[in-house]
Amino acid sequence: MHRYTLKYKLDSLVPNTEIGIHFKCEIQRQFSKRFNNIEKVCPLAISTILDPRFKNIHFSDKVACAYSINKITQIININTVTSGAHFSAQFSPLRFLSLSHLLNDFWTFHEHLVKSKHILKNDDFTMADELKYYLSQPLQKINDNLLQYWFTNMHSALKDISLKYLSVIATSVPSERLFPRAGNIITANRNHMTGEHLNKLLFLNSLSVEDWLL
Repeated sequence: MHRYTLKYKLDSLVPNTEIGIHFKCEIQRQFSKRFNNIEKVCPLAISTILDPRFKNIHFSDKVACAYSINKITQIININTVTSGAHFSAQFSPLRFLSLSHLLNDFWTFHEHLVKSKHILKNDDFTMADELKYYLSQPLQKINDNLLQYWFTNMHSALKDISLKYLSVIATSVPSERLFPRAGNIITANRNHMTGEHLNKLLFLNSLSVEDWLL
């Protein structure tokens, strides 16, 4: 959900060649095509809100943000039906950040959002108390371990939800790497190998040298 951080970092680039200008425009076009509606992808939105480094500060679509917070509340209070959910005080990042601030550090945009202390308002929104408390707390630093945060914090129900959503791998690269590894293991001379044995060999193959030395 770091769409705006990436977008404004991209916008801050100033190519000085015709090819570079065309390349930047094409990247921006593809970026808008692929990520304009990403905040409406509920698992991604929930994962972002439950990431203590980001929470709700990067959302530009207040409806998508409210829907995700409503979804978390429903999970916490499985028998409670919440309705009329809405919140205010959403903002436009452009009103306080110029592109010149983004020239050096990828996370500069995020740091400005943190400093702006955008706080979620919930005048008419029924929100679980522990979720309300979690959102009111200061953001964690960008290099902090988010899973370690949830293992050590007091929010039991939120912790269970967070570990479920934050453990999802955001890219298909690791799973795609399994295919060539499996192909190297299952050869013509080993084509009768069972799935159970293949799983074990793939697991052993995934271990690093450091894991073997423990």
